[in-house]
Amino acid sequence: MFKRYFDLFVKFVKENKFLFAIFLISTCFFIFQHHKQLTWDFSSYVLNARYLFYGGNYFEILRPPLVPFILGIFLFLGKFSEYIFIFISSLLFFISCVIFSDEVFKWNRLKKENVRFIFYFFSLSSYVLFYGLMAGTELISVSFLGLFIVFVLKKKVSGHFLGLGMLARYNFFIFFPLLFFNKNYKIILKNLGFAFLIFCPWLLFNYFKYGNFIASVIDSLTLNVLNRGYLYEPFTLTPLILVVGWFLPFFLIGIFVCIKKIFENRGGRYTNVILFLATFLILYDFITNPQKKLRFLFNFVLPVAYFSSAGFFLILNKFKKIRKHTVVVLFIIFLVIVAGFFSAFYKIDYNSLFSNAADDVRSLGLEDCEIVSPDWVPVAYYTENVYPFYDGSIVEAVEQNKTVLIFKKLDSIDFTKRDLFLLDDLKFYETEDYVFYSNGPEVCSEKYIYEEPYTDYVFCPNLARKFEGIGLKEKFEKLCFVFNKN
Repeated sequence: MFKRYFDLFVKFVKENKFLFAIFLISTCFFIFQHHKQLTWDFSSYVLNARYLFYGGNYFEILRPPLVPFILGIFLFLGKFSEYIFIFISSLLFFISCVIFSDEVFKWNRLKKENVRFIFYFFSLSSYVLFYGLMAGTELISVSFLGLFIVFVLKKKVSGHFLGLGMLARYNFFIFFPLLFFNKNYKIILKNLGFAFLIFCPWLLFNYFKYGNFIASVIDSLTLNVLNRGYLYEPFTLTPLILVVGWFLPFFLIGIFVCIKKIFENRGGRYTNVILFLATFLILYDFITNPQKKLRFLFNFVLPVAYFSSAGFFLILNKFKKIRKHTVVVLFIIFLVIVAGFFSAFYKIDYNSLFSNAADDVRSLGLEDCEIVSPDWVPVAYYTENVYPFYDGSIVEAVEQNKTVLIFKKLDSIDFTKRDLFLLDDLKFYETEDYVFYSNGPEVCSEKYIYEEPYTDYVFCPNLARKFEGIGLKEKFEKLCFVFNKN
């Protein structure tokens, strides 16, 4: 059995040399990028994994569970577990691109191997290389999106991919309408059932831990959407253009080609309807989000790759003489782009700032003390005794025997405009980059397990108020308490 699969793998690699080569190169870049820059979000997922699997001291319920779960499986390998996760994410993205390409471009007369390569090339844009695994969830979630759409197109059960996507990023809920593009009601019911079954263990964890089946979703929604209204940014075309990048001519041609196929009722009509609908849902989700951060548009990379590939195929069919060297030219372009990214990240030394602070925590004897900081997660990744410190009073915190860690040059909270020199008497230790305010390890407050939700909610009574105007407040509240403890 093993030899059979190994022979199939060898055959696939021989037939798809350039395709497999850019998979290996992109994976190496993702690993290198993570080595040079450990982000806030990725650190949070690692901390959640430690909490869930090894009783760690820090947990954020607002984070979806899939990434911590995968990390947790390999956590006994230490830091290496993060690189295993990156490899798994890149491999899943590679597999989903191949499967997606084989399904949606069946009409194409080019060699299947070339079609795969071209689609994967357009899937690995500069935007994808930069954002794909920086935070941890983007690449794996868009992989499930690709597989989900393929199974929708095949009219097969696809709910499990939707459920997995939701466990990676909650905004995957937006694709629920695609489950109903099937005339077979049994498959629709199976889709809903599988999506629920995949998500159900996480709902139960939320219920028994926090008394609310969707505590994590509420926390995430409250922090990232409801409480970010003051950061509202109007929608412009700029983020879309930045995601599309230099693919724009091919992208626009591809849109024209696909619209034409829909109205001419040619092969691929159903595929294009689904892809346009998915694009609409992605853009709707982005437009209605108060913040318009570029990485929030990551699911858009799938339509970009699809339409850009469609446009590129039209050009190849019109100018057949350029087909012969197309794959080699695109491969060289990819090498140039990746080389630029390797060079840019080689100069970055982001992690040392927080690892140095963590080293000082240990050398100063503060590893068992409660430390609060506006930049708590990147340091907690190394020490697990650093907790949130919002715009509070440093003096009051020190009077409560807490240790306050302030990074002088970071702007997560604007302490830089405060007169920190007025607090010289509270300084315990200072470097060029950060300062500890403390009474010392002898009298410090002890570290503890942080697992509180961001939202201090009373769910059922608050939600029931929406039904007060129609006289159903009490009835809804009673029904709500059947499923929730609070």
